[in-house]
Amino acid sequence: MKKYIALLLMLTVTACSNNVSSSETPSDTPFNTETNTDTINSSTDTNLNENTNTSNSATTVNASIDTTAASTITEETIENYYKMVAEEKAIEADIEKLEQQFHTKAIDANTFQSQKTALKQQENTLEAQIDALEYQIPISLPQNWVDTTNMEQMIQKLKEVELAEKQLELSLDQAEQNYINNTISREDYISQVIELEKQNDIFDKQDDILEEALEALGWDD
Repeated sequence: MKKYIALLLMLTVTACSNNVSSSETPSDTPFNTETNTDTINSSTDTNLNENTNTSNSATTVNASIDTTAASTITEETIENYYKMVAEEKAIEADIEKLEQQFHTKAIDANTFQSQKTALKQQENTLEAQIDALEYQIPISLPQNWVDTTNMEQMIQKLKEVELAEKQLELSLDQAEQNYINNTISREDYISQVIELEKQNDIFDKQDDILEEALEALGWDD
């Protein structure tokens, strides 16, 4: 009988021990869940930071592009550039007129010197502004204005451009003399110089392109 009771006691203890083990196992689940949640949150924060950094980089690039676009030379800038070129030439003509007045004793030495100094200062200021813009002014040419693979055509075109340049220089000289002689007003002189200088820049560009293309084909003048 005692053996039977002892056996029952052993079975009871074993059953209780199994129940305790079963009840302790689920207690690990909340801990694992929290760990996974922290991992996910950490990953999410990292992705958000990366996306934010990417967005900031894109903003920087776009700002750089916008700044570059804003610095593009406008039509107004081009027109002002040629007005300054013409104004500088008008000042040179004004100085020549002033010298003629001094030589004919139409003005005294003090007047001559003070006016010439003022004109020279204006000329120097304009020259600095012109130099700052000179190589930024775009010069556009018509498409297919010359066949750069045809040496004969380019040589002929170069002769035409060089002749046109000489004629344009004569036109500039004539306009200056007309202004100095008071045949045309200062305003008219500036208007003529603007148009002539625009055309002169086109001829210069054509001349450069033709000479470079001809040299590339082995031409030697």
